[in-house]
Amino acid sequence: MKKQKTFEAALREDVIPELYTRHQYFSINAVRAELARQRIRFDRNTLKQYMARLQKDGSIHDAGRGWYTFIKEPFQLDPEPTSELVQLLERKYPLLDCACWSTAQVKHYTHQTLAKFISFVYVEKHNRSAVFETLRDAGFNAYLDPSKAEAERTFSIRDKTVVVRPSIAGQPVKGKSATIEKILVDLYAECGALPMMDIAEYRRMFSNLVSKRRIMVSAMAMYAERRKICMSDLFEKGEYTISAY
Repeated sequence: MKKQKTFEAALREDVIPELYTRHQYFSINAVRAELARQRIRFDRNTLKQYMARLQKDGSIHDAGRGWYTFIKEPFQLDPEPTSELVQLLERKYPLLDCACWSTAQVKHYTHQTLAKFISFVYVEKHNRSAVFETLRDAGFNAYLDPSKAEAERTFSIRDKTVVVRPSIAGQPVKGKSATIEKILVDLYAECGALPMMDIAEYRRMFSNLVSKRRIMVSAMAMYAERRKICMSDLFEKGEYTISAY
């Protein structure tokens, strides 16, 4: 008679490997669904303990609250493309809450080489005009929150192009810099607003980046919800790098 596996063995040998065949990122809900599909009984607290063990031994890695991944290396954001912006704003407005990022920070993951880059500064609405004026006076090719129609008429990508946008509550930042999770969501939105990258190229870049370097899916998902963006819209059709739940 075949010996029945312990819950931990079933989790390690059956459930997690099955998820690995389908996703590179998965949620605790996806684990529970797979346990149910395989008709494996489980206790939620015990599951939590065993998932912690899997992280401790390096079988899986943290991807934010309730999310896991098989990708070990975290994404390292290069601060150089926004260093001039950040330093200028820190000198001029040391108490300013803002988030800076640049398309140059994802250039290594695009299939088409980006010829020129755009930087963005997300700042509270009442500070937008002052920041815009400061950037323009400092020699930046600055734009103040252009609409899609305005961008079609006047927007051009030149050296030191920067767009000032209103900040979004709860945006993931580190100091005065956006995190990669914010960049990925914002860039999707900007592709529909500015003549910079088509959606198909964005989705190829997104899949390439998140499948090679670890991101915090929970932070990205919460921010996408705040921006009223469906996270599945970030993927190529039929892409299952990140589980649906």
